Amino acid sequence: MFWNHYAESKREPRLICSEQLFEMTQPPSVFDDVSGLRLAEMSELEKVIAVNAAMAFAESGINPLQHDPYGFRHRATRRIEQKRIWVWVKDTRLIFKADVIGETPEVAYLEGVYVHPEERRKGHGWRCLTKLCSLLLAQKKSICLTANDRNAIAASFYAKVGFKFRSNYETIYLRQEKQV
Repeated sequence: MFWNHYAESKREPRLICSEQLFEMTQPPSVFDDVSGLRLAEMSELEKVIAVNAAMAFAESGINPLQHDPYGFRHRATRRIEQKRIWVWVKDTRLIFKADVIGETPEVAYLEGVYVHPEERRKGHGWRCLTKLCSLLLAQKKSICLTANDRNAIAASFYAKVGFKFRSNYETIYLRQEKQV
């Protein structure tokens, strides 16, 4: 097991989360066009950072804006510069966001799929994610993303969009080593 390698050095996990890996290999057969779905602009950095920080805190229990504000801001800035964050903004409100955090010529890996809480259950997330998947699968063979086992709503949403469950795995959050 992977963790045994670290256990030898007396490192203790801070948190272990069970995750589900989902994959899409065929574009959705049906999707509605979302004319406003586009790559994020630098002027939207603060909105993206706020959403990403809230999602990171909900998942890991650590506020990245307190723990590593420079690094967290730098990563979000770099993703926007690299054209890896997709958004749908309506009347200055960030309705939908998804980050392409990794890609190869064959696969894109999504993270941080977000729909504004007041806009959920209106079809916006489904429309935006199916459109994004159609765009990405025009260039890639596969799209992958994960959902925490505790988040049955996200897993159900991804299945509704057309993602297939592939496997379970664990995410291990390590305690920060004390600096001397």
